[in-house]
Amino acid sequence: MMQRMMKRLATTVWVSASLVLLVLAAGCTAVRSTPLHPEAAGSLVPSVKDRDAGRVAAAYGFDVTRYQTIAIGNVSVDMPASWSEEDRRIASSVIAHLRSNLAQKLRTVDQLERVVDDASALDAAANALRLDVRVTALELDQLVATELWQWLGPGAMQMETRFVDAASGRVALVTADRRTARAVMTQARDIPGTTARLDEAANYLVMDLVNLLSRLEKTAAHA
Repeated sequence: MMQRMMKRLATTVWVSASLVLLVLAAGCTAVRSTPLHPEAAGSLVPSVKDRDAGRVAAAYGFDVTRYQTIAIGNVSVDMPASWSEEDRRIASSVIAHLRSNLAQKLRTVDQLERVVDDASALDAAANALRLDVRVTALELDQLVATELWQWLGPGAMQMETRFVDAASGRVALVTADRRTARAVMTQARDIPGTTARLDEAANYLVMDLVNLLSRLEKTAAHA
């Protein structure tokens, strides 16, 4: 009986260690995953798999090179009613970071002559896109049922975008992208760690979007 108990204990330790190693391996960077139930914008549903931006859909005849200006419109996050004030402060901080990083990274897209931080200040609609961003999933806590490691940090962040032709109001391009934050592995929620890892996931989502725009530009230029 003692031998069986020792074997069972060894197996339990091995499984726990394997789980910790698996979490560590997966926690090196914000991992891309499939967007869940992205919403449609009119007739456009982001369902086509894209190597950069998760899932996308474009209106017929959409040509990104026609636009020299992008104005950042509404940037929001869905907040469950059950969230605490602490949860809401974390989410608001992450969204502010996302908006700032989005404005900064869009300025690296070669074709864009102008990036307007606030779409309400857009003075001319010609050759301009308005970009609306909605974070439809923001998982603040990711838990695992082990005695050693109970809180792994935040979970997934899903970002859905709408590129709207500013002159006509027509939605021209939609995307849905999802990233799971890097694991932190502490006994209890670490607020600075939560915010930092969600900010990092947001950075990846922004770069995914910028990479898509840059690729569309190059593809149109060689068409």
